[in-house]
Amino acid sequence: MAAPKAATTMTPALSQKPEFMASTKAMLAATLTGEQGFVELALFFDMQRQECSGATGDMGCMAINAQTEMGRRDDKIGELAGQYRGVLTGRLRPLFATAAERGEIDASMVDTYVDMLLAFTVSLAVAARSGASTDELLRQIDSMERLANTWRL
Repeated sequence: MAAPKAATTMTPALSQKPEFMASTKAMLAATLTGEQGFVELALFFDMQRQECSGATGDMGCMAINAQTEMGRRDDKIGELAGQYRGVLTGRLRPLFATAAERGEIDASMVDTYVDMLLAFTVSLAVAARSGASTDELLRQIDSMERLANTWRL
């Protein structure tokens, strides 16, 4: 079966540009070192606020948009989207592991918190792409941050 038109357009834009993943990794590495524990979570939400408030913040993340549209129909896009989720998970897990080691959160909840923030981040990008206003996106980030702050012991 021939690839749908959107796939032929998006695949080169995403999967043939290794700098996309490199820039994503660099941005997350600069924000989330995993060394400061729970305090880094505020930096994570600040990063999301900056992205949503930028010139293209209401368009969503290109990787998430492509995954939503074509991830199951185009292996290259699906692979890139999986890498994006892996990079994000790889930056969040050390943050929560350090927080657990410091007694800031319940250690048995590390995986749950990582999964919740991964799902939230992907959902936020989908909300942005589907027409949510900047104010709505910022309100959602604030709500998630308030919820996340209840995880602290």
